[in-house]
Amino acid sequence: MTLYDFPDDHVGRKRYVGVRGHTKSVPAFKTYRGVDGYNHILPEHGGTLDGMGSAGPLVLSDKAAYWSPLDGTVVEGRTAHRDHMKRHNVLEAGDYKIGDISRSRDTTPRGIGDDIRRTISELS
Repeated sequence: MTLYDFPDDHVGRKRYVGVRGHTKSVPAFKTYRGVDGYNHILPEHGGTLDGMGSAGPLVLSDKAAYWSPLDGTVVEGRTAHRDHMKRHNVLEAGDYKIGDISRSRDTTPRGIGDDIRRTISELS
């Protein structure tokens, strides 16, 4: 049996994929998708682990400093950003789907409008 053949006793769908450096398609079960986005031959079928990339940990850089539109202070780093958002009771809209924020953050008790109108009329 060659690299390009399925075993005779294979049961199920026979799916082939393209692999860089090979003119013929290869059975999918003999390949893996590398970090480079390409298919590679598995070592047990004569390939290498070149497509696996670095085995080291992924380290993200800290959040860049920015001027806060809420109070004009400079916010530096993820921890400071998180504290700043919590202090001003705001959420990042990019983390939510439309409608999630209004449903989850609506803690206003019903009937408070009357209290607000009464307070405003007392102050006038």
